[in-house]
Amino acid sequence: MKIKSLISSISAICFSLIVLTGVVFLPAKAASAANINELVNKPVLIENLETKRYAFSAGDPIKGNRGDEGGWLSSSGFQSPNVVGADANYYNRALWKITPAGDYFVIENVETKRYAFSAGDPIKGKRGDEGGWLSSSGFQSPNVVGTDANYYNRALWKIIAQ
Repeated sequence: MKIKSLISSISAICFSLIVLTGVVFLPAKAASAANINELVNKPVLIENLETKRYAFSAGDPIKGNRGDEGGWLSSSGFQSPNVVGADANYYNRALWKITPAGDYFVIENVETKRYAFSAGDPIKGKRGDEGGWLSSSGFQSPNVVGTDANYYNRALWKIIAQ
């Protein structure tokens, strides 16, 4: 994969997470200019620009093989834990690894081994048609959860340069 394409893809993932959770990526050791080599396959913190909270993997680490949980909804027999915003990197659960997967990326929690996974329905219409992200806007945005596998490609992210 060419560096320009890789940077574009990582930018898309970051933008998607900013839209879904309001977060930005920072390398775990130090923030620096967007050098892709500092982000891919290394521990990173994902920090919200406004709240300064880190994306944090709640719930237990995965057990067994990927896919053993059978899904992400309680109807599958297992409810995947949410990815939440925390004020610190408690128990290393705010550390994530971004791994290339073809033209996309998987964002895996270093401690729990769970993937950042977009739940809910795909958007309908144009971006912005939902009118907001809170139920007070008439629409409640779906959660990002931590799953044990990439069910239906919902753990694949695209990063779009802006």
